[in-house]
Amino acid sequence: MMKRYRLNWERLNASEERDRTTGIAGEGGFALPFTIFLVTIITIMLAAAFTRTTAEHMLAGNSAAEVSALALAQSGLQQYLANPPSERPGTEDSVRFNYPGGYAWVHPELVYFPEDTSNGFTYVLRSAGYVVYPSVGSEPQASRTIAQFARWYTAQLPTVAAFAAINGIGHPTSGNPGHDIEFYGVDDCAPTAPDIWAARTPLTSTDLSTTPHFPGGGEQRTGTAAEVADELGIDWSAIVNDGVVEPDYPSPVNGDMTFPTYVITGDHTFGNFTGSGLLIVTGDLYLTGNLDWQGILLIGGRIIPNSVTNAIFYGAVLTGLNGMIGPTPGPNPFEGPGFDLTFQYRSCNIEDAMSKFGGFQSVPNAWVDNWATY
Repeated sequence: MMKRYRLNWERLNASEERDRTTGIAGEGGFALPFTIFLVTIITIMLAAAFTRTTAEHMLAGNSAAEVSALALAQSGLQQYLANPPSERPGTEDSVRFNYPGGYAWVHPELVYFPEDTSNGFTYVLRSAGYVVYPSVGSEPQASRTIAQFARWYTAQLPTVAAFAAINGIGHPTSGNPGHDIEFYGVDDCAPTAPDIWAARTPLTSTDLSTTPHFPGGGEQRTGTAAEVADELGIDWSAIVNDGVVEPDYPSPVNGDMTFPTYVITGDHTFGNFTGSGLLIVTGDLYLTGNLDWQGILLIGGRIIPNSVTNAIFYGAVLTGLNGMIGPTPGPNPFEGPGFDLTFQYRSCNIEDAMSKFGGFQSVPNAWVDNWATY
């Protein structure tokens, strides 16, 4: 027994001597430092993975918000182009459009002022889309600004006379018919503006110059019905056959002075009525009472008054337009007793009636998907 203890003691002393010589710790002190090192490495790796996942998630969220902001900006721009203001916008005008998930501000800025101030104003339309998450707050979480160059055009009617009739006028050449017809080519909105013809009819129309029917201008009674039609500058076939004019209401609204648009297929009858706008009648227009109309009348056939008619038209009246696509209708029957007709040229009423047909026309290849805001 003593010998065995002596051997174990010597072996232990030898091991300690080796540790002191090599500087290597004994087996009993190695596990704890290694474990701490391993846990530290794993913790660092987990933290790095978490940080990377968070960054990727934020990047994906920001990218989605940027796409949403671009969609909002584009929606605002398209809605503004589809629903332009009734008048040419100023440089301080702006319009906000609200959408699910955010909104868009559209701001028109005039960049070119043409010499012809009636048309061709060039704008850059800036549309800024803002993404809003209600769960986060009311402040936008992303924004994107795009732009589109566009030209502003005002729809115009090439008015040649207060009353233009492809089909002419039927009227007694002698005697007193007992009615009164007056045509005024002086602009009631701008008296200093150049006059237009009070009436424009073909040579086959009844000569009214022998009676005082033109206190506000003269009559141009020359050429054929086709030549008069060419002067009017209207695509009657597109209106009648292609439906290019979209009406606001199916029939005229009594007392509506907001200058809407009406399209009536066939004949129409006016009794006692006050109205405004652009009225298109593909057939004949019958007058059976007191009428006050401001705007434009485009009549495919004739205007037929009866004995109690007292009608005043402010703007421009065109008749016999079916002669552009077929046989010319008979002349307007302005003969017979007891009615009064007044045709007064008013450029402002014409502009009001045509206002809905104006607006912006986009310049091709002039869309910018990331407009600088600084």
